[in-house]
Formats: sequence, structure tokens, C-alpha cells
Amino acid sequence: VGQDLSMRPLTRVFNLEEWREEELGDFVRKKQKLQLDIAKAKKAKREASRLDLARYYFSLGFAAETKAVLRLVEEDRPAIKDDPEFRAMRGASNFLMGRFGEAASDLGDASLNGNDEADFWRAALSAEAGNLAGAASTLKRTGGVIRPYPKALKMPLGLLVTNAAIAVGDIKQAAHQLEVLGIERPTPAQASQLAYAQGRLAELSGNFDEAVAKWEEVEDGTHRPSRAKATVARTELLLKLRNITPAEAIDELEKLRFAWRGDDF
Repeated sequence: VGQDLSMRPLTRVFNLEEWREEELGDFVRKKQKLQLDIAKAKKAKREASRLDLARYYFSLGFAAETKAVLRLVEEDRPAIKDDPEFRAMRGASNFLMGRFGEAASDLGDASLNGNDEADFWRAALSAEAGNLAGAASTLKRTGGVIRPYPKALKMPLGLLVTNAAIAVGDIKQAAHQLEVLGIERPTPAQASQLAYAQGRLAELSGNFDEAVAKWEEVEDGTHRPSRAKATVARTELLLKLRNITPAEAIDELEKLRFAWRGDDF
């Protein structure tokens, strides 16, 4: 009888829970302590101290700083590139920086095969590349790996899982993710992103009035990308419901020339 993958513990690469820090108020002191540990360490122990600093940066979502430290580690010991955690941390950092080609190279390394956390990041990469539907099942199976993640990582990754679930019509999974993210004390910008996703979920569930209300809430917020997406979503829904005319929809969309510029959207 084969093992039920949904019942076994998820395998991990990172141990981010010990670095979890909700606020940055103590950041300077903690960073300086880790840097001092590196300076004081003998050569044989310097790598371990540097990796601790890299882990701390990574837990805060400081991808560029993480990569800078990892670069020094690799310069001193090139063989570190064969270590699964090193590969995963560098690949995930490239993912967070939008360097998806470099991320794919690291996250696709054979040393990470068979690891659930690595599978999650690979699926996140696929979803970010536009294959939300294709990545949805893996994100659902492995999404539990982000539960102990610090908020800086948990929020963007949780939203990615939510959007993938919505893309395949998985209302239960999307609602669960939004509930989990909602208790993480989101910033105003993150709250707007959550509200936009809540609007999409409401539309998927057939709660059109709630969807419009959520998107209007987002439009009153300060997160410009979410405001622009909410305007488009609200306008398209109202047009589909024939609550506005095509001319009124055009007028709404025309205003976005001044609200949002650039990128594919």
C-alpha cells in the first residue's frame, strides 16, 4: 500500500522558525551581533557564522543581503554549492528578487529532489511565471511549509498560494489561506492585497455584492498596484452584470492611465 502523502510530515530544507521576528525594532542589534560573531570566529568556524547571518537576512526577506553573504561563503569554499540549504536559500533569494532564471537553476538542483519545501519553492516559481493552474496542486500539498515562516516571507508566498487556488476554483483552499494570512497583522499594503484576493474569492463564490464592496475598499487604500487591479476587476464584473454600460466601463478604465503605468498589467 502506498503512503498517503497528505498524512506524513512535510520535509524541509530551512529552519526559519528560530529566526522568526515579528518586528524590526531589534534588527540593528541582532545584525551587529551576528557580524561580530563572524569577525571573532576562527577560520574553521567562519562559514557557520556567515550562514547564520544569511539565514537571519533571509528570514526578513532581505534577499539581496542574503545573496551577498552566500557569495562570500562560496568564495571561501566553492563546494558549498552542493549543499541543499545553500542551493535553496540562494534560489529562493533570487526568486524574491525576481531573478527567475537564476532561481530556477538553483531550485532545480538534484540535491533538492524529493524535498517538500523545495517542491513548494519550485511550484511558486512556476506560478510566478504564469502557470498558476499547473502549480496549484503542488502549492496546496506543500503549502503547509510556510506556516512557521516569518511574515516577510509568509505574506507574499501565502498570497501566491491563494491566487493559485482561486485560478483553479479551489474556494476552500483560498479561504483557508486568507484566514491564515489575516491573523499575521498585515501592513496596510498587505491588507489591500488580501482584500483584493478576498474580492476575487467572493466573485468566484457568486457573492458579487461582497466582491464589489471589497474592491471598492481596496480602491480607497494606498497600495497602488492593488488599487489598479481592483478597479479593473470591479469594472469588469459590473459590466458583466450589466450594472454599467460599456461607455461607463471605458471611462473607468481610461482613468487608469493616470493611476498605474508600466508592466504587463
